[in-house]
Amino acid sequence: MAHATAIHVKGAKGDCHKLDEEIAKGPMPPDGLLMHLVRPTQEGFEILDVWRQARDANTFLTERVEPALQNLGLPFSRQADSEVWNMARP
Repeated sequence: MAHATAIHVKGAKGDCHKLDEEIAKGPMPPDGLLMHLVRPTQEGFEILDVWRQARDANTFLTERVEPALQNLGLPFSRQADSEVWNMARP
């Protein structure tokens, strides 16, 4: 079953680009990623992803995304993960 993740980051648009560069140092796209979206928030930005399964999400987030955020000194909070009931793709 598909799995959704969300991470709230306190930072600017430029920080989002730095994060992308840091994460892209490893193999891309990550295994199991179905959809990736970053949108601005009042405090910074939010990373929303949909994965084939929770294991793929947890591996990528804990091994690549969260360490990259910490290396860049960007405060973040990982929101509760959830299953995906429906997703439309062209």
